[in-house]
Amino acid sequence: KAGKVSTAIPLYERIIQNYPNSAIAARSLHTVGNIYLAQGQPERALQYYDYLLYTYPRWSGVNMARLDRFRALSATGKKRQVMRDAIPLWEASNGQPQVRVNLAAFMAGIYGGEGDIDTGFDWVAAGFSAARTPEENKLLSQACLELLKNTNEAGIQRLYRKNPSDFMKVFLDYRLAQIDMDKGQQDTARNRYRELLSAHPSHPLAPELQMALRGAPPPSADTTRSAAIDPGRIGVLVPLNGT
Repeated sequence: KAGKVSTAIPLYERIIQNYPNSAIAARSLHTVGNIYLAQGQPERALQYYDYLLYTYPRWSGVNMARLDRFRALSATGKKRQVMRDAIPLWEASNGQPQVRVNLAAFMAGIYGGEGDIDTGFDWVAAGFSAARTPEENKLLSQACLELLKNTNEAGIQRLYRKNPSDFMKVFLDYRLAQIDMDKGQQDTARNRYRELLSAHPSHPLAPELQMALRGAPPPSADTTRSAAIDPGRIGVLVPLNGT
């Protein structure tokens, strides 16, 4: 946490060697793999992930480690392998919503990068079925916005024809409103924003709808993370007298 990574890694290595029969060894392997991945060394990270999965297949955090291994594989250009193994990980992580939500958001980015918006959208929808917290909903919401941000009207209509849930249709309607705004049809776009917000006030997309109605540009994923809006928070202004 102090940023002394060069000192931390040998300590983790010592833990791995001295306590091979403890879950702390598996956790240390996972941590070192994540450190190397964050440092832009995915090949080195894969060595730790692979050893972890081989040596501790029954560790409670193994599915999250498998997901982080996917991130490393993707960083080395092995996206096809990730696509092939993603469904087995989804099935293996039944009862682990955190793994499923993060996997769905990650796979939406993978397929979006390959231009397969339809499959990416399916992954987001599956992720929302597993989400349990506002943070997980926000992660998936941003993944969906990123996925659809360059999709044209024909692509949105194609997704409509797949008969998505009413919950997922909000994202499609929001994108259509953005397209209307880009066309200069501001009144049409604002009416769509207003109708969506009125019909879905607690939807994870509600903060973006509110800002769109105020005339603000749609936020990027990065700015939303740094200035998150909690729709469940109440602010109170209290007049005070005396000291």
